[in-house]
Amino acid sequence: MDFKELKESAAKIVMPEEMKERIIRNCRKRACADHEVIMKKKHNSFIKKPAAIAACILSLLFTASIAAGQFGFFKDIFSSSGAVIGTEYKNAENEIRIANVACENGLSVKISFARPSALPFMSLTSIRIHEFEIKDASGNAVMKGCTDFFGISNEGAEIRIPFENMPEGEYILTINAFEGRKKADQPLVIGGNWAYEFSNEKEKDVM
Repeated sequence: MDFKELKESAAKIVMPEEMKERIIRNCRKRACADHEVIMKKKHNSFIKKPAAIAACILSLLFTASIAAGQFGFFKDIFSSSGAVIGTEYKNAENEIRIANVACENGLSVKISFARPSALPFMSLTSIRIHEFEIKDASGNAVMKGCTDFFGISNEGAEIRIPFENMPEGEYILTINAFEGRKKADQPLVIGGNWAYEFSNEKEKDVM
């Protein structure tokens, strides 16, 4: 299979373009590295395995396409000059779950990880809400912003949102991104779309 046939086959796989391009790029880098090793061992011959390379790429694409519908994926961040300057994680709705939102001296947002032993979650030491918004029952925004970092334990975390004098009523918390912190590494933005309805109704004394 040549790269023209590979491109035609890959085009039929339904998955985010960023993920597809990343897999192909990484496979090409690995192929170049393997070729250098081969050339060092075989000074008088040229060995090339395009069929094996193509099969490797297609295998990874098909495997990733199955996971793409359930889990998120890494995406490179590029500078204006086209250089890779960082990485983010996209579409993580099914991997971070909002377990509960409680109103006690602000908001307590409890989250859990669906795959705590998988990347990127297994390497995180703390996490925060990178971008959130709170709206009331009428759809009016009452607060937006980000939070501090909180430690991760028991396959999740409890994140606090300071909020004073919140009127009683029904609200909805929407989150567009979390941000995880790893040891000796840049924080990782974990994107997705989360929404959680909660109430700030205070319990009334029973006479």
